[in-house]
Amino acid sequence: MSRVSCAALVAAALAVVPGTAAAATTDGQIVTIARAGAGEALVTYNVAGLSGRHELYAGGDLSAPQWSPDGNRILFAEGGTVKVYSAVSGEVTDFVAGAAPTWTHDGAGITFVRGTQVVTRTLAGAETVVAADGTGVTDLAWFDGGEVLTLLVGDRIDAWIAPIADQGPAFDGVAGGPALGADGSVVFPRRVGSATSLFRAAEDEEPEDLRLTNEPGVVDGDPDISPNGRIIFTRTVNGVPQLGLLDGSALSTFGGGQSEPDWQPCSEVITRVSCTSTTPVAARPGPECRLSPTSSPLTVQTARSTSVGYSCHVGVDHMELVDAPAHGTVTIASGTRRAVSYRSAAGYVGPDTFTFRAVSREGRVSAPIRVTVAVVAAMPRPAAPKLTLAAGTLKLDRRGRVTVRGTCDRACTVSLRVRVKLGSGRVISGRLVRAQAAAGGAVTLRLKRGTLPPRRTVAWARVSGKAVGADGRTRGVRIKLR
Repeated sequence: MSRVSCAALVAAALAVVPGTAAAATTDGQIVTIARAGAGEALVTYNVAGLSGRHELYAGGDLSAPQWSPDGNRILFAEGGTVKVYSAVSGEVTDFVAGAAPTWTHDGAGITFVRGTQVVTRTLAGAETVVAADGTGVTDLAWFDGGEVLTLLVGDRIDAWIAPIADQGPAFDGVAGGPALGADGSVVFPRRVGSATSLFRAAEDEEPEDLRLTNEPGVVDGDPDISPNGRIIFTRTVNGVPQLGLLDGSALSTFGGGQSEPDWQPCSEVITRVSCTSTTPVAARPGPECRLSPTSSPLTVQTARSTSVGYSCHVGVDHMELVDAPAHGTVTIASGTRRAVSYRSAAGYVGPDTFTFRAVSREGRVSAPIRVTVAVVAAMPRPAAPKLTLAAGTLKLDRRGRVTVRGTCDRACTVSLRVRVKLGSGRVISGRLVRAQAAAGGAVTLRLKRGTLPPRRTVAWARVSGKAVGADGRTRGVRIKLR
């Protein structure tokens, strides 16, 4: 099997899709799995204030809700049965027995796992076996254009490339399936320490994936990217799921008991149903708010900032500070970013507290929300590992091989590959090779370039990759070959 690069996934993702891609889409409503008494329900909401709750279907063991590309249907699984809800008629139909369902890129069918097979079944009932290995697969997703199918296997995401019928690993060390943005960005969850955070996949030669969320003890997963680029996801705190929203760098959390959100693509051309969830939320005497996460105290280094999110029910006009901290300052973010930031005074170490509350449009107020902060002394930040190469000139032999030897100044994992750029501009990458080394220990990687076409000219050849420490800090590696 070959290794599939992130660049290949992005290139396939940006392929033009006839029909759906030609029609401009915007953010519609969301569908989630919500707790409903002793069971579960398929429920739609408007993201703004989590308003317009509309229960579509009540059942048990529900999972994997997903809007169709035209925004007119929702697939979901109940136990071992894949079902389809029509937003046009309001009817739910049993579609097929299977697991890990996902819409095909054009919405004409559903791809799912049956035993060790990956199967696509059209809405008319015709089935085709996809030549991908479905063993142990728990999540499937087609990238736009229908050329790449991702398969979640344990903590690894494989990519099956349809034009060449080839399957290989794309991302390692993940904690769930990926989401794809209209700009080609790939977002996935990964466990780091006590947290499960969202990451944006790095392009080739970028030193590391970009960490989007970072809350110790919090589990972020099930990401979905809206047509306008906002990321909605499940955030689980102390075993209780709620929804998180990333709008650029602004993070907000809301709700309680909802999970696996999926955004409706809304198009004036092909969406025949409402893009707004219409059932109103019952009136409340005043806003109800809570911290996200609810754990306390917050920990921050002296003269540094930290923030805590909060979630409130619909109807909040603004937030206000009630009791200011004695040893720092507080800033309450405005707009869609529902967070309160605390910055400690320089030199102070010890406890601190403050309270704030929500005010509704009618002037009603919530109960005060108390935040406890533990200010600790500043800790030195460790540097990323450094790979020092052994003496000598590196060059490819006649068979396109090269051996890289060196030492890491601290325990690290080194990942390298050979990349060759042809005179035509095409870049050919060899297989990624990994090796581990203890602090000061030697590391040896035997690399080989990819197959080159005949009668070509070579612009350059180099080794590129990264060295990653045990704490996740990363330093890029680039070596010019002679």
